[in-house]
Amino acid sequence: MKTHHFSKAKALPLQIVLVVPFVIQIFAAVSLVGYLSFKNGQRAVNDLAEQLIDRTSEVVDEHLKSYLSIPQTLNQINADAIRRGILDVQNRQTLGKYFWDQMHTSDLTYIGIGLTTGEGVGAARYDGKTITIDDWTGKLPNNVYTYATDDRGNRTQVNARWDWENSSQLWYTQPIAAGKPIWTKILVENFPTGPYIAASASRPIYDSQNRLLGMIACDIHLLKLGDFLRSLNISQVGRVFLL
Repeated sequence: MKTHHFSKAKALPLQIVLVVPFVIQIFAAVSLVGYLSFKNGQRAVNDLAEQLIDRTSEVVDEHLKSYLSIPQTLNQINADAIRRGILDVQNRQTLGKYFWDQMHTSDLTYIGIGLTTGEGVGAARYDGKTITIDDWTGKLPNNVYTYATDDRGNRTQVNARWDWENSSQLWYTQPIAAGKPIWTKILVENFPTGPYIAASASRPIYDSQNRLLGMIACDIHLLKLGDFLRSLNISQVGRVFLL
């Protein structure tokens, strides 16, 4: 006769049986809440980042429009003064000093006119600091005289002489062809004073009889534009790109 032996299974304590399911449920709930909180936090951070980018773009755009409106506004004032006869384009001595004064009240690189006669005059900050006066006739070669000035805008000595022909320069021909205020293509020149890379706001100028006299322009060197963008209080790690 065979005797059967049955092994007795170990019973789990009642505490474990009752507690473990609750622990699992609590852990699952906490994990789910944590996951959802993380996702919501991530979404909130992304939304905040997008809002910050949009706001930064608006601030840069607002400041840039204000900054770039200065050249065209100044051109309008000067063109009106010429049309009314307040400024005489034939008196380049006085006109050069007038532009010299305007350079002291603005952060521009160049203010000047080019005439249909081939002549012209302007005030410049070629080195970014010192204001000089350019004066030229229509007769090549070496028709441009760049003058150093004293603290009143009087011409003191000739710093450089070089060639310039209005009719062959985009600075002159683009606004004449457009017949209205424009921003010309970026100007890239290699003057005796150094490389010159600038954005030029320009427009045609007329006399009181609406006869074309030439053009007037205000230039901003791209380094100046870069300095302006760096001066904006955006963030320590922010970068601004103009397209």
